[in-house]
Amino acid sequence: MGHGGDIIHELKADHREVESLFERISAAAHENHKRKRLAEELTVELVRHSVAEEQYLYPAVRARVRDGNALADKELADHAEAEGLLKRLERTVPSDPAFGRLVAKLETEVRVHIRDEERRLFPRLRRACGKAELAALGDDVRRAKQVAPTRPHPTTPSTPTASKVLGPVVGLVDRVRDLFAARGREDWPDVDEAEAADRARARVARREADTWTYDELYAEARRRGVSGRSKMNKQELTSALRR
Repeated sequence: MGHGGDIIHELKADHREVESLFERISAAAHENHKRKRLAEELTVELVRHSVAEEQYLYPAVRARVRDGNALADKELADHAEAEGLLKRLERTVPSDPAFGRLVAKLETEVRVHIRDEERRLFPRLRRACGKAELAALGDDVRRAKQVAPTRPHPTTPSTPTASKVLGPVVGLVDRVRDLFAARGREDWPDVDEAEAADRARARVARREADTWTYDELYAEARRRGVSGRSKMNKQELTSALRR
C-alpha cells in the first residue's frame, strides 16, 4: 500500500502494482476462484489509489499547474468511469463471460489513465512544485490510503473535502464488511494461501526461511504489506521478509 518517496514516486509504484494484477488475472484465465480473488485485490488497490489522488494529487494540480482545473477534471472523469466498472465487476461471477469483458474494458481504461498521468500530468506537477512539497504530498497520500475505502462507491462525491470527510468513515464501514468477507485483508480468503501463511509464520520463528515455497513466501509478504511483492521472485521475497 505504501512505497515511500514523493507523491509521483508513490503513485507510479501503485500503477506498477495495478498493471501486475491485470497481468496475473489474465494468466489465471481458467482458474475462476483465483481470478475473483485477484479482481478483489485489484479493486482494493484501485479504490485506495483513486481516493488518495482525489484528496491530494488533484488539488495540488489545480493549485500549482497551469490549466490544472481541466487536467484534474479529466482525471476525475476517468475515476468515475473506472469505479462504475469496478462496481459491475464486484457483482459478476468469474464464470460469467461478462466478467472477462469487464476486466478487459477496465484494463483498457486504467492503462490509458496511467499513461496520461505519467506522460502529461506528473511531469507538469514536478516542474511546478519543489522537492519538499512533493515529498510532503507523498506522505499525505500514504496516510490517505491507510483509511481509504476498499470497495467502489461511484455515487460518493469526489471533491477533496468530501473525500477527506467521508473517506475514513466509508473506509471504516468497508473494513467492517471486509472483516466478515475477509476481503482486502492480507490473509485473503483463499484457504490454501491462508494455510501457507500460517506455515510461513511458523518457519520464521524457526529461522527456516530457505525451506519456504514461493506460495508461502508470497502469502507472508502480502500479510506484511511488502511493496512490489507481485513482481518478486522467490529469492527477492525471501530477502524482503528478512529485512
